[in-house]
Amino acid sequence: MDNLDNKTIFVIGAKGFLGKIMVEKILRVHPNVKKLYILLRSVDQITAFKHFYDEVVEKELFRVLKEKWGGDLKTLVSEKIYLVPGDISYPNMGLNDSDLLEEMKNQVEIIINFAATTNFDERYDVAFGTNTLGAKHVVNFAKGCSNLEILVHVSTAYVSNQREGVILETPCKLVESVDGTSKLDIESERKIIEDSLRELRNNRDINETTRSLAMKDLGTKRSKMYGYPNTYTFTKAMGEMLVNDRTDNLPLIIMRPSIVTSTYKEPFPGWIEGLRTIDGFIVGYAKGKVTHFPSGAGSILDLIPADMVVNAIIMAISAHKLRPSKHTIIYHVSSSMRNSISNINSLNYILKYFTEKPWINKDGKAIKIKKLTLFNDMASFRRYMTLRYLVFLKGFEFVNKAFFYSFQDKYNDLQRKFNWVMRQVELYDSFLFFKARFDDTNLEKLQIVARDNNINPNTLLLDPKDINWEDYFLNIHVPGLVKYVVEKELFKVLSEKWGGDLKTLVSEKICLVSGDISSPNMGLKDSNLLEEMKNRVEIIINFAASTNFDERYDVAFGTNVLGAKHVLNFAKQCSNFEILVHVSTAFVSNQREGVILETPCKLDESVDGTSKLNIESERKIIEESLRELRNNRDINKIMRSLVMKDLGTKSIRAKMYGYPNTYAFTKAMGEMLMNDRIDNLPLIIMRPTIVTSTYKEPFPGWIEGLRTIDGFIVGYGKGKVTRFPSDVSSILDLVPADMVVNAIIMAILTHKLQPSGRTIIYHIGSSMRNSMRIDTLFSYIHQYFTKKPWMNEDGKVIKVKKITSFNNIASFHRYMTIHYVFLKGFEFVNKAFCYSFQDKYNDLQRKFNWVMRQVELYNSFIFFKAKFDDTNLKKLRIVARDNGINPNTSLLDPKDINWEDYFLNIHVPGLVKYVMK
Repeated sequence: MDNLDNKTIFVIGAKGFLGKIMVEKILRVHPNVKKLYILLRSVDQITAFKHFYDEVVEKELFRVLKEKWGGDLKTLVSEKIYLVPGDISYPNMGLNDSDLLEEMKNQVEIIINFAATTNFDERYDVAFGTNTLGAKHVVNFAKGCSNLEILVHVSTAYVSNQREGVILETPCKLVESVDGTSKLDIESERKIIEDSLRELRNNRDINETTRSLAMKDLGTKRSKMYGYPNTYTFTKAMGEMLVNDRTDNLPLIIMRPSIVTSTYKEPFPGWIEGLRTIDGFIVGYAKGKVTHFPSGAGSILDLIPADMVVNAIIMAISAHKLRPSKHTIIYHVSSSMRNSISNINSLNYILKYFTEKPWINKDGKAIKIKKLTLFNDMASFRRYMTLRYLVFLKGFEFVNKAFFYSFQDKYNDLQRKFNWVMRQVELYDSFLFFKARFDDTNLEKLQIVARDNNINPNTLLLDPKDINWEDYFLNIHVPGLVKYVVEKELFKVLSEKWGGDLKTLVSEKICLVSGDISSPNMGLKDSNLLEEMKNRVEIIINFAASTNFDERYDVAFGTNVLGAKHVLNFAKQCSNFEILVHVSTAFVSNQREGVILETPCKLDESVDGTSKLNIESERKIIEESLRELRNNRDINKIMRSLVMKDLGTKSIRAKMYGYPNTYAFTKAMGEMLMNDRIDNLPLIIMRPTIVTSTYKEPFPGWIEGLRTIDGFIVGYGKGKVTRFPSDVSSILDLVPADMVVNAIIMAILTHKLQPSGRTIIYHIGSSMRNSMRIDTLFSYIHQYFTKKPWMNEDGKVIKVKKITSFNNIASFHRYMTIHYVFLKGFEFVNKAFCYSFQDKYNDLQRKFNWVMRQVELYNSFIFFKAKFDDTNLKKLRIVARDNGINPNTSLLDPKDINWEDYFLNIHVPGLVKYVMK
């Protein structure tokens, strides 16, 4: 059924768990969709696109789509997706572009609203803004859409405050308070929020942390007043009430999933993002933190895999087209009516999994778990916790004080564990003793429509009866949780250390600032916040960069060049300023042989010697090119983007001045601007080489996304790369990410100990002290994938061979031309046979394009023979040694790296674990 083909769809909340899965499914199964408008909270379209790629497309969820489309995926995304900067909590969803707003109202046919803040204890103002007012703003927008076919509002099954019996698929109604003294009024709730915020802001003795806690407490208080267990379900219920109240015969579907868990089948089993509802408990149990827990023996755990929710939405849209309805249809997407699972059974499955595959703690020891002791009511559990832990903690607190806080770390650890367990119980109280079942009559009707239209249940799973819960827990959900969340998380060591107090630590220490480095003042529009920061900031570390080698020239210039200037201008206005750290790249030098010194970038002459680089002229060239492209109505968005990419790399600018790509060129200009405008400001420039996975901290092998050499490693492991151009004596200058971070921290400390009146540049690389040749890399990855071969999607082992190297690009190009000349012939045959072999032809063409693209992008590294002077990095090691800093906890010396061990046991396994799978 292709009811999404040639449709214009507006997806709200695409960065959320279900939203990502929906976008992936549409692109994978319905690539003929006309357009996907996607609302993202961002300042402009360029920033939105970067966020979308980093936070959606680069996720492992999209690996099946990437394998299918290869290098053409970016083209598909560019053709089908239009990112819309906005914010659902504002009227018109924060869409300030009136032309875009009008265009969308004329074109949008289907709206799917996933947007939600799902934290159970979210600030009341934040949850109300997104879950309640956001729902109203989407409905108001939908009413203005002239070609609208259907609005899908994704809610939650728990909008009902009923706890027993059968909960029907009926609309939410305004409820009375628990004590029967007042009826819920949503406008009154809005005023209560505004009054509370005003009072908190006017009290200057209250800091941001206290203010945030007060708003969280207000949400919990108001929720429980009307019989709701938490702020999330309360605000989602009010959102539904507003939607139903304002629908005015608008075609509306409300989807109410129960507890959403990892994918069952699509795009592959077990994908999950973040700890969701039951997962915090599962992880705590596996780590030995949870041994006793409250749970009603007859309580039902209503779970539903995420892909089934997405399938139900797609099927509901199809059913509406086949059988239009004038009234709102509500779907419970749940399992309790047709295939319920009890709390007891789920606990047994988790016990079985972690008995067979125990959790390994940070000391490398297996954690042995026991069967949970359950309490049938909350009162008995609280009594146990008071007698078992709280009394002991009070005594230990007294002893700690008496011994001058000698046991403070131990006391804090025990207090955190106690708080974590009690917090879990408080948050999930409503699920622990939940005995109701969700009527799913409408979901059953969808299954009938699917069957009548011959939809394969294997590709559109809709029936909860098809789920074998034991198999799901043991072979899909818990392994997925371990693989995609627990093992993947960079912050897992911090989470283990702080437990439930991590949120408090983050709230106290981190202040998020909305802005955009490519805009003046870094896009900071709040003048009070800007003034506060100028008075308080002492250290600035600028990591911001667009690192794509073939980024659009305007985007890379905005972030890497103008961004550097804007940070510097801000730093000059900071009254208590100590140091600015600008993170650049070692490849800002266009030198390719010899020793590259730690000296400032200078304005370069063009390769032909006819002109000198002028950054202001580059800005004008970009502006003129954009103006010309916008005025040419025959050029679409994709062509415009390709022209701006070519302007940076292929055609003129970067290569005109001897730089291999737009990234290195714009980073070099960023450095030049900083050196030109420094005015004695204390400045450190850090120039890492090719940054790879972590070596030691917080744990070995963590990596995110395919970085520089990793596209080649993955292609080789999957059998796509058998031949490659490379001078085997070329140097591959790698540096683990944690060594870069350690060097930055050590450089700041050194500046404090030994202040300098000049800019200091640090090369953070390995070529001077522990260089590695490119043929050595080939040997290590061949050794790894020979012992641990990659399994393709059919479950077959991919056998790799040693790479055949070409000493120059010309000979490689000749080989590829001759070897793939049959593609031209195959193209002719395909046309002659009415495109019967189109899929095979596309696949071969994609593979060819992928290899040639890798070679083009990494040409400068493949034949690189220079070494980076690291005299200043050596001085950092001396300071570290003189100050008694343990080299095991602060890696600074590349000599400490055993490259064979690193590739075989750290980097490639990390790449496989955190990126490829």
